Amino acid sequence: MTCTLSICMMGRNDNYCGDFLYRMETALNFTAKNVFALNLQDSVEVIITDWNSEVRLSDALNLIPEAWQICRFVYVPPQIAAPQNPPKSAFNSALAANVAFRRASGKYIMFTPADVFFPVMSLKNLIEILKGNFPVSFDVETAYMLIRRKYIPWQLLDKKPDMAVLEDFLLKNTHLLWDGQFYPGLNGNMGAMLMHRKFYEASRGFDERLKGWGWWDIELGLRMNLSHRCVELSYFGIYSYDMDQNPALRGKDINANANPHNVVNMTIEVNDANWGLADNPLEFYACPPKAIRQSERNLSPAATLTRNALCQYLADKNVINQILKIFGDDLRSVQEFPALYLLAYYSAIVKPSVYLEFGFGKSVSANIVAVCYPCVEIFGVNDLQPEHFYQYPHNISTNLKNKFNYMGNLRYVPGDMNTALERLEAVEGRICPELIFFRADLFQTSSPLRFGEGPGVRLQSLISRMPKGGALILSSANPALFKAIDNFFIRYYPGYIYLRSEKFNTAIFINSQDFSLMLPEMGAFGEHFLNALWAV
Repeated sequence: MTCTLSICMMGRNDNYCGDFLYRMETALNFTAKNVFALNLQDSVEVIITDWNSEVRLSDALNLIPEAWQICRFVYVPPQIAAPQNPPKSAFNSALAANVAFRRASGKYIMFTPADVFFPVMSLKNLIEILKGNFPVSFDVETAYMLIRRKYIPWQLLDKKPDMAVLEDFLLKNTHLLWDGQFYPGLNGNMGAMLMHRKFYEASRGFDERLKGWGWWDIELGLRMNLSHRCVELSYFGIYSYDMDQNPALRGKDINANANPHNVVNMTIEVNDANWGLADNPLEFYACPPKAIRQSERNLSPAATLTRNALCQYLADKNVINQILKIFGDDLRSVQEFPALYLLAYYSAIVKPSVYLEFGFGKSVSANIVAVCYPCVEIFGVNDLQPEHFYQYPHNISTNLKNKFNYMGNLRYVPGDMNTALERLEAVEGRICPELIFFRADLFQTSSPLRFGEGPGVRLQSLISRMPKGGALILSSANPALFKAIDNFFIRYYPGYIYLRSEKFNTAIFINSQDFSLMLPEMGAFGEHFLNALWAV
């Protein structure tokens, strides 16, 4: 059956650039979800070349039902793939892509990396253009079409968010994502490239002599310049998402056999008649439904934070030294420095997804959290009274974006701090912050705090919203106020991780019970580590 579009990609079950299976299955699931949302399942197919895997990708991936209905895997086993690989490599990108091209049934054939997917409106617009339902100023059947990509930050992907979390991030932050274009004019290094199948047949795909890493996509693009109009499709609202890789892992997996960057054929046709292993009887595999894999993917790192782990991290000065390098040693003179220290450590350990701050803009606290995890969603509460901030709102957002490469969603919540959370949730729905910076002085009271009464209700309300392992950092310049809140935590939350220092009027409460932690130890340990950091 001929469809409108064949999306072709390739991969190997080898953990390429760190958890390749997560990135590939997430991309395939998003693409399939959007195809079915648009009722395009008869118009789109996905062909994946599984090159040289010991364990087939189709057996390893967890795909949603929509994905295994439109995806077909072409398995090239090691006995066929290995002789085609360059020296000291387990992969041949150009040939693997051609294997998929040769077996695609679509009128138009697209190549895209395995961790790239398309937002629903981009997919809708693309199919409308390919079907001729939307007039364009170029001949779609003869054009070589290119689709740029927006990079999803690797810091977010390192947490392996599920589809709902990732989709929420993209809804809020797509406009902030970097749109990389490394080599303008070369018609390569894109999120996707596509053309009519007759031109893949005429060109015979990528040059299979380029067996190593890179350049083969650009070489095809330059060949297409010989006789085709090359059109980048951003004007039509068409773009892709690329799931960026952790740079610490990326360099380890790049093929040492880099292709020469001066090979450009002066004829459209390359390769021989067997291009794409046409003479090999390769088998198609579906990806059958499986039980959803329950793994640490769906657990926040905060959920497994223990007192011993916290103590271990607090004993390590690397994080605070990095913070001091960024903000300057004069940060030590800031009254809130002990609280900022705790904020930095927790942010570096957990990389909180949601951060709530009362007194937003009063210090560099939000910058510290963003440095540790630039994808964090920040809710900043401030009544805009002059004594409660030292940065104007526009300066805060500008600094976060330009100085600290912040890539998350920032929501400024002005007005009465006592009602801020309720007002925010009336619009956003329930907020579940993993990290809260609670400046107690903004909620002045020195009377005893009781469970279910008065100011105690505010703390209860915040703690009830925190996920397991979430943290509330408490800071005050008022010893009587700190003592009142300190007694509240000790009395009403026994057995939870709670480290405090009356000397610095600073504490951290972790929403996790560890009954091996005795109350007398809490105060002693809190004083110990805060005194130690002050002397560093």
